[in-house]
Amino acid sequence: MALSSAFNAALGGLRIASLGLELTSTNIARAGEPGYTRKVRNWDSETKPFDRGFAAPRSPTISRVFDAALQTLVRDLGGAAEAEAIKSAYLARLASAFGGPDDPGHFVQLVSDLRSHLSQLAQTPEADGLRHETGERAQRLASRMRELSDHARTMLDEVEGDIGARVEAINARLVALADVNRAIGLARDGSEDFQNLADRRDLLVMHLARDLDLTVREKDNGQVALNLRAGPVLSLHEGALARFSYTPAGSVALLHGAQGNLQSEAGKLYLGVGQQKQDVSRAMQSERAALGALFALRDQILPESQARLDDFAHALAMTFGRSEQRLSPSDGGAFTLDLADLRSGDQVRFVLRVDGQVQRVTLVGVESDAALPLPEGASDGTRYGFDLSLDAPQAALWLRERFGDALSVRETGEAKRLEIIPRAGTSDLDIALWQASAGLADQSTAVPFFLDGNAIYRDARGEPAQRKGFASRIRFNSDGARDPSFWVGRGEAGDPTRLLGMLARFDEAVGEAFLPHGRSSGGGLEALAGHFVAYESARAASAGAQAEQVGASFAGFEARYHESLSVDLDVELAQLQRLQQAYLANARVLSMIGEAERMLLSALS
Repeated sequence: MALSSAFNAALGGLRIASLGLELTSTNIARAGEPGYTRKVRNWDSETKPFDRGFAAPRSPTISRVFDAALQTLVRDLGGAAEAEAIKSAYLARLASAFGGPDDPGHFVQLVSDLRSHLSQLAQTPEADGLRHETGERAQRLASRMRELSDHARTMLDEVEGDIGARVEAINARLVALADVNRAIGLARDGSEDFQNLADRRDLLVMHLARDLDLTVREKDNGQVALNLRAGPVLSLHEGALARFSYTPAGSVALLHGAQGNLQSEAGKLYLGVGQQKQDVSRAMQSERAALGALFALRDQILPESQARLDDFAHALAMTFGRSEQRLSPSDGGAFTLDLADLRSGDQVRFVLRVDGQVQRVTLVGVESDAALPLPEGASDGTRYGFDLSLDAPQAALWLRERFGDALSVRETGEAKRLEIIPRAGTSDLDIALWQASAGLADQSTAVPFFLDGNAIYRDARGEPAQRKGFASRIRFNSDGARDPSFWVGRGEAGDPTRLLGMLARFDEAVGEAFLPHGRSSGGGLEALAGHFVAYESARAASAGAQAEQVGASFAGFEARYHESLSVDLDVELAQLQRLQQAYLANARVLSMIGEAERMLLSALS
């Protein structure tokens, strides 16, 4: 073999070993670094021929060792696991706020204590100490409801804060990703710099996918284009830098105000790319990543819990504050209905038997036709909104149009008074007025038990409805409790009539019309409280189980993915040793060739 061929072969081997040592040393030094993938050199199979078959390699490229399919799976599962963990944590806190069964502050126990004291007081209404204790129990319950409402509001403020913080982190990563994309475009494909940039690119995308539900497309030059999976198709890198913007709406507006009246920017998530700016709030309805879960908590889960509390506060106030008066027919069978007695939120209930079939109809008074139709969930086919601004002829016409087959309605000549007579085939007619405390025109009802702040709660159906956020304002009427009529109504001292009425209504089944945000539990207030607490507990347990299941699945695939990325130090050290030996061997060959050349030159001279 010619010395020049041997020299080229040894030099090629030396170069292979040198490059191998360099890359293996980098793999060892960066082992365990987040996002780093093991690198290997790809030697070109085509070689330049030399004398007697010896060859020297061409410049090799570098590739990363990882599982692309597993990477995609882990990226998608990571967002889902983050979303489920967030929901589970917030729902667990919400459920724990109601207290445990053995907790003296347990919500259901407070309701039960109030009923127990009310029952005792109904037996001995003259007992001053028992009246005080009953009032104290009512005050505790109202205070607990305000605390629970405040807790929901605090959690909502935290959610908005978390959204804002994540939006800032997303924007910072988008800036970094844009820089990496530009650098990848300038780097030589297959170089070590190119592959290290690809590592950083994938790590940034992995973090972004925890917060956003994304689709990822890698271009031929190694750059990536990201799109929100739902909503407008806006690339997060092409043409200009993408940036999200978010202005918190505030918990008071979200829980207690009309969302349609929010400022145009408040509470919305915008995505700006270049001169474009689009509202992508709807795209956050997907709960496959952290922001989607946070928007679900903000717009659905926490407001729903507040609405359930408001429903219970409403049922509580109506149970203790309403007056029910059954109308008695005249000798001619006519019922006299005086519309002047009615206020917004008052009800007129008809129970009649037509051709043997029982029908139940409820009219709910509203201030004007602007409040009609009744809010969704309040009408079930037997419940109508009744405009109290109608005069007697208009009201008579309204009633005839709806119930003329069963009832005859005629005017009496007085401004707001009507006579209602059952028609042939109609029997067992019963009409009752159901009114809030202090609702009657003659002020003959008792002092209200619970107040809306300092005002009477009448479930006014304005905009927003009085019921919205009521749990955050409900309080026991401790000032009114000093009034003698507070406990006895229109009766004499010691008269248990009002107390017995409260107790009876406490145990009455709460109708679904009371609960637009949840089904009736089929029982009274105690059952309703238990239903609410059980619902929150079950929802938290379900979310916890889901988070555990998705989290375990993610952890398993993530471990496999990191294992595919990880640098095996034993393998790399063994490779390092082999490369060192190869390097030394080729260096020895070069040394021997040099010595041979010197000897040859010396002999020739």
